[in-house]
Amino acid sequence: MGSVGKVAFVAILGLGAITGVLVYYIFGNAAPAPGVIESIYRQNLPATDGATQDTSQSSSEGANSTSANSTSAAPVAPPSAASGNQTNQTSSAAGPSVTLNILEGASVQGNPAYDPDPLSVTAGDVVEVSNQDTVPHTATSGSGPEDPESGSQFDTSIIDAGATAQIDTASLAAGDHPFYCSVHPYMLGSMTVK
Repeated sequence: MGSVGKVAFVAILGLGAITGVLVYYIFGNAAPAPGVIESIYRQNLPATDGATQDTSQSSSEGANSTSANSTSAAPVAPPSAASGNQTNQTSSAAGPSVTLNILEGASVQGNPAYDPDPLSVTAGDVVEVSNQDTVPHTATSGSGPEDPESGSQFDTSIIDAGATAQIDTASLAAGDHPFYCSVHPYMLGSMTVK
């Protein structure tokens, strides 16, 4: 190999090393940080006024806690085909005492799904589930579709965009009851019955 070939070889090695170091630092600075979600698909949600955060006091007073953009005049979802589910999707005489909102953008994985989460209720409360998203959702008891008891305690069936459904908690035992969306199983929530 001649002197020109040796110089070219050293120059290529040097440029490769410089390129490697630059790429290492550039991609090192672009690495995702824990707890920070940067996605072109993520939709930031409007701030809540806190009215849905304190459902335990409002349920004991019989007040209906709703957020500012809840659609209470929307049609009620059709009853579930499974007759064993203990869901009341028709208006009760007392009316809903607690509201559970399915948030706008909940169908995008990583976005908040239910508000409030966890939901606190007193046994016998009627929970109005309001779908504020643009796609259908459910609130189905269980930890996910693989749960053998999935839907055995309550299931709203499909709630269309802008619609509502109701869950009667009279037959639920005290304690924590996980629930999820059967359309989007990564949407998880929890209900605490007192």
